[in-house]
Amino acid sequence: MHSPTNNLNWISDAFARDFEAELLEEKPHEELLFFSGAQPPSPGAEGIYVRVTPHGQSPWIGLFAYGQNRWPLPTGLVACPRSDHLIVIRDGSGVYVPVKQPSAFSNLPSYPVRQVAAVLESGCLLLADHNRLTALDKDGIRWRSSRLVGDELAMVSVDRGIALVRGWDPALGANVTARVAIDTGLVISH
Repeated sequence: MHSPTNNLNWISDAFARDFEAELLEEKPHEELLFFSGAQPPSPGAEGIYVRVTPHGQSPWIGLFAYGQNRWPLPTGLVACPRSDHLIVIRDGSGVYVPVKQPSAFSNLPSYPVRQVAAVLESGCLLLADHNRLTALDKDGIRWRSSRLVGDELAMVSVDRGIALVRGWDPALGANVTARVAIDTGLVISH
């Protein structure tokens, strides 16, 4: 069974990588690339610094902006099914970065990212936001589920091709569960 993680730094490094990456604790002196609304560093600038070294290329450092959330959400690095891509999540805001061409980055469709689970046997990452799952594989987005719950979606388990999720259903005034097929995103039971 693969357990979803909320642990941060490397949120997930289950997939092979063609690069090295690390979160930096201090503002670097090198030239920076700016991602996801990040602005040039100034007093009080908010974000995280990440050094990325693609195999066979020079390193680059990116500043990734904070998300705009009221809740504590994941911050860290995620290895992708595509070995030359990296996801950086800052306070729930995710950026998908081709490490050899970082200017071609894109923001993740899941916002805010609340949980990440690597599903090696299906070759994908599952991302949970407030009410939907998104699966990313080596080609990009494999699927995005329909709305599974009203709020507070959480992956309970990911096993044998099924993601078991739970969350709040305001119509029922209770938590509900759903089973989602990892390969297709179809809801098997609700």
